[in-house]
Amino acid sequence: MSSMEKMITFHCYSGEYVKLETPKLESEMKCPRCGGTSGYSWPVDPKVGPELMWFCGNDHCLQLDKNKQQNEIKRARAIVWKDFCIYHNIGDKYWNVCMEDVQQSAEILKKLIAFASKPEGIIMLSGTAGTGKSYASLAVAEYFTRTQSDASFFLSSELSERWANRYNENAYNLTRKVKENSLLIIDDFAQVDPMPGFMSYLFEIINHRTQWSNKGTILTTNHNAKKIAEICGEALLDRIKKGIWIETKGQSRR
Repeated sequence: MSSMEKMITFHCYSGEYVKLETPKLESEMKCPRCGGTSGYSWPVDPKVGPELMWFCGNDHCLQLDKNKQQNEIKRARAIVWKDFCIYHNIGDKYWNVCMEDVQQSAEILKKLIAFASKPEGIIMLSGTAGTGKSYASLAVAEYFTRTQSDASFFLSSELSERWANRYNENAYNLTRKVKENSLLIIDDFAQVDPMPGFMSYLFEIINHRTQWSNKGTILTTNHNAKKIAEICGEALLDRIKKGIWIETKGQSRR
């Protein structure tokens, strides 16, 4: 037995977390459904402790568990994910987004899940085109709206246009959404030259949201910090850099 072998305390079976009567070594685990011994372990809850759960590696078992989990999520959601997408003009390619399908490192996933569970501060997702930034940000919204409803998603260009036309719509409702919702996501941040005055408006929004412990903001961009400073100014960049800056390296979801 290797001294580094993991000790398992939970087993995921039929989409449910089952605690073992006695903890077992990972090499001793066996799926009660298919009898397979090939699998992998994952922390039950990284925020609580180091306990590990074992998942069967059989593709058939994995699909059965995933289908059950997704069906249970759909029944219990605060907002139906498809409805959230339609309301925010998010195309049908993203109607099956799920946090469990995000293709990023375990460290990044841990940060995204923690943020989705309790949005606070800022996360900047940056990286080259096609590295999964938009998918990851939407997965945070998907996870958040399983239990809560006050989330908003905007393309940066869309938010800029709505701000410019704010006198043609209910300006109070727009400002309330971007200032007060628990979760705000702005995708493709600083991808186009901003309209005069828009960055001042955005600075006001970000500055307001960072003063509250119950408001979280996610920005996605293809730019590095230097380019963002050129477009948005040092003051706004300073607010952003006080948050979590994540470089994405996932495969394209486009």
